[in-house]
Amino acid sequence: MPPRALSSAAAKLASIVAEHVDSSRGMTNVFVEAACRAGAHLISPWFNRRRGKKKGRKKSNKIFFRGVFCADKIPASLLRAAAKGGAEENSFTFVVNLARSPSSAAPPAGLSDGHFVFVQVGEKRADYVDPFGLRCSQPDVRAFLDSLARRGHTVRENRRPIQSPLSLACGLYSILFALAAEVDVPRSFFSWDPSRLSSNDRLCLNYIRQLLSLGKGLGPK
Repeated sequence: MPPRALSSAAAKLASIVAEHVDSSRGMTNVFVEAACRAGAHLISPWFNRRRGKKKGRKKSNKIFFRGVFCADKIPASLLRAAAKGGAEENSFTFVVNLARSPSSAAPPAGLSDGHFVFVQVGEKRADYVDPFGLRCSQPDVRAFLDSLARRGHTVRENRRPIQSPLSLACGLYSILFALAAEVDVPRSFFSWDPSRLSSNDRLCLNYIRQLLSLGKGLGPK
């Protein structure tokens, strides 16, 4: 894709995400997955070319993002991929909606409206990131994380809230972390306001815009 078209596509995607956040409707699985996939396909080729030049690797268009899943629909293939190991070849990310799928039994209390969390699995390590800073208590997701632990992965769960309990933008944080993983930006890079959690949604959106600008000018605005 030509640079001008790439820039235009990134700006359009950022605008769509911003409009969705401003609507205060929350986000659907379909929207979060579409945003993650579109963003990953925009920025990953740039990053892989840059990394390949530095390390003398062949061109790669690998995308780490695997999808958005309801809590009871996490594919067994992800556990098999994690079991294969490998520093990069079998690393992946995905997003979980803590609500169960509509066809399943009623979801646990408090999760009927759903809530998005981000999961990143690498070599011998897995990260569970809930923007509310809550430990995983959803039975299906807990079982997945415990299975990873039994396979030798160190499972880490963030306990620092970055999203206001009044915010509906949990999907926004998952989109950011999925895109950051594609270009090897650590989550510790992002600065959040612990005293004004309500301001972090806008910070998150700005970070997404910057990542979609192919890594130029990263930093809080």
